[in-house]
Amino acid sequence: MSGAIEQEARAWLALQLSGEMCPADRMRFDRWLGRSDLHQHAYSHLAAIWRDLDWSETLNAEALTGAVLIPAPSRDATPHAAPRNAARWSAGLLGAAAACLVIWVSLPVLSFPGRPELASIDPPAEVLYETATGEVRQVVLEDGSAVTLAGGSRLTVAFADHGRHARLLDGDAYFHVAVDAGRPFWVETEELQVKVLGTQFELINRPGQSTVSVSEGRVQVSAVQGMSGARLGAGERAKVARGGGVTVSRVDPERIAVWRDQRLVYNNASLGELILDVNRYRRGGIYLASPDLRDLKVTTTFRTDQIDVAVPAIAASLGLDIVRSDTGEIILRHPPGEK
Repeated sequence: MSGAIEQEARAWLALQLSGEMCPADRMRFDRWLGRSDLHQHAYSHLAAIWRDLDWSETLNAEALTGAVLIPAPSRDATPHAAPRNAARWSAGLLGAAAACLVIWVSLPVLSFPGRPELASIDPPAEVLYETATGEVRQVVLEDGSAVTLAGGSRLTVAFADHGRHARLLDGDAYFHVAVDAGRPFWVETEELQVKVLGTQFELINRPGQSTVSVSEGRVQVSAVQGMSGARLGAGERAKVARGGGVTVSRVDPERIAVWRDQRLVYNNASLGELILDVNRYRRGGIYLASPDLRDLKVTTTFRTDQIDVAVPAIAASLGLDIVRSDTGEIILRHPPGEK
């Protein structure tokens, strides 16, 4: 099968999943399918890959509900023109269809000029917890609090009479903090500090950015650099970039820390973010051949045991090639001759 036909099929699939296929597009798509069994086979193959990734559970669940069932090819044919703006649909996979799921809100920015120095908490009893690649583990702390660590994560914890202190050095953690009004629970990364009395929330630490998502209770978030912050309740999320302020948005509590159930979910996320995550669950490593690939947008979901199927499917949808090494590494790159 020619690369041109595969590119056309990717473009049509991306257009359908975007939710922006109008009646005229549908007519052109039907004509394209009817011109060749090879067209039908290429499109059917890509659609089947997405269904294999539990597409019905993704943020765009309705997109493939009415997908065309296509028979296997029986004869060859000459490829025809791809749909309009094919490159745009291939490179911008699924962003438009998921846009309605994120509701940005403007909350009052709080100032904490007198917040206590965490360094005042006695440091000697610090304990390190860490997980290996692909490992998800829950630990119960001495105060009864429970912390679930995602793959490749590191957390230190220190308790004193007047406070409880944790630092997420790397990775993802989900906290179920035991109530103790006399000893606030502080969690920090390089970018932010979180103060809680008793609640459940997820903390993600990535290079240059940290994210807090609250599933139950309330927390107080403050940026390490500067004096900005916000109070979050259930269903709210705060992102703090290094040197920046606190950005707050709404989030479905049911989709917080879904990695605890061996699932990864992406809503118009960057390919770079996805790669950082999957490398916490896959030995051998997945890499991007050029920095510009990091900003490509992806909306999908898959289980952590589907990574070796999901990543090639995502690469195909974005029009990228994959290269596999003898040691198990996967490299995503532009096709030869492209940027």
